[in-house]
Amino acid sequence: MNPLPRSTPEAEGLTSIQINNFIADIAEMGKAGISQEVHSYMILRHGKVVGEGSFAPYQIETPHVLFSVSKSFTSMAIGIAQAEGLLHVDDLVSRYLSEDFPKEVSPYLAKLTLRHCLTMATGHQTDSLDAIRGSTKRWVKAVLKHPFDHEPGTRFIYNTGATYLLSAVIQKITGITLLEYLKPRLFEPLGITEAKWQLSPEGISTGGFGLSVSVESIAKLGQLLLQNGVWEGRPLIDPKWIADATSKQIENGDDPENDWTQGYGYQFWRCTFDAYRADGAFGQFIVVLPKEDMVVAINSGADDMGLILKKVWKHLLPNQATEPVLPAVECSYPPQVGMGFDHGINLDGSTFDLKRPHPLFSQVTFNAVDDRNLELVITKDGCTQPLRVGFGQWITQLIQTGEDIERLAVSGAWTKENELTVLVRYIETPYVGRMTFTFKKDTFALDHYWNVVFWERKLTHYTGKKI
Repeated sequence: MNPLPRSTPEAEGLTSIQINNFIADIAEMGKAGISQEVHSYMILRHGKVVGEGSFAPYQIETPHVLFSVSKSFTSMAIGIAQAEGLLHVDDLVSRYLSEDFPKEVSPYLAKLTLRHCLTMATGHQTDSLDAIRGSTKRWVKAVLKHPFDHEPGTRFIYNTGATYLLSAVIQKITGITLLEYLKPRLFEPLGITEAKWQLSPEGISTGGFGLSVSVESIAKLGQLLLQNGVWEGRPLIDPKWIADATSKQIENGDDPENDWTQGYGYQFWRCTFDAYRADGAFGQFIVVLPKEDMVVAINSGADDMGLILKKVWKHLLPNQATEPVLPAVECSYPPQVGMGFDHGINLDGSTFDLKRPHPLFSQVTFNAVDDRNLELVITKDGCTQPLRVGFGQWITQLIQTGEDIERLAVSGAWTKENELTVLVRYIETPYVGRMTFTFKKDTFALDHYWNVVFWERKLTHYTGKKI
């Protein structure tokens, strides 16, 4: 994997107190509940790792869904393609995707360029992601059909569909997906071997989301940017592209203290402290501080992304005034708290049908494994598999969900004599699900709570009946 070099904070002009206090502060944040947790982090100064870690059951080497941090990798692909002479940022989108344009092309759509897509200035009034969500097959057509209400280049509207168009252009020109295009040009030189990128129904890398890599891999991209696109003596990205991509290309607000209103580049956000970042939903970050020669990479499952950035600014900027040392903390999220396996009702061998399907199952059988663990045999869409629940511990396992394999860490406890609470951590994603079963005679009520959501409700109710 070609790991980054390691050093100590003091050797690179920081202090161990700063690193300790950052860890302690984000750990304290996580104690408030499952909706504000950091999973993994890596801190670089002068090209060397001076702080790193993960909160068990998360592991620092495990790939993590990046959401919109994916956009910044897409930006790198466009920069590479321009350097190879395959395209130019001022090319019209119609040059590459004309067959997907609507029959009647509005004057605004006719002017749409790759630069407009890069800067989130397409002329859409709203994010065309909504159009993608409503389209089962032809995402490019859906984005181009979404109303263009403004002159392209005149206003910033965050637009995941715009990034999808960039991915589609790369595939149209090269005949391969964005992921395959980046492998020999970016991922392999950086030693990134674990990259996966979701495909749309039309077989195109989703571009604006869907990339999964480890926290060290996103830290490497940040370091590559600091090094003006050169890695181990080999130029990978045009330095001018990096300068343009990470500079303010368009205004997106005027609050001087808000990290979401400092301007936007080519799929990068400008920050306070003259920094910039790649930024993904629920706290996925590559924060680059050129003046300090620092990179901070973070994976999370957090509702308040701004709070995480505030802790970076508070603790990790060099030459901070000496701050009191916060107590050291255990870097783990505890198993579900409650009573042990033998304190609840006897469920061994009981099978329940759900009135409507849960995200993981439509039928469940509870089996006792030993005096410490419970097995839920779950059935969904004709597929039956075990979900092992650790009492007083996390049990990490793989399960099939549709076409995907999910890595889970699961823990449970009796929170009342007839109430079983099961925590399910989808440890390659930001998501945590908390299931609370309340049993009464031959039925149960199930409350399912998600730590973070986009559009769905956090809390959903289900009922089950014994068969």
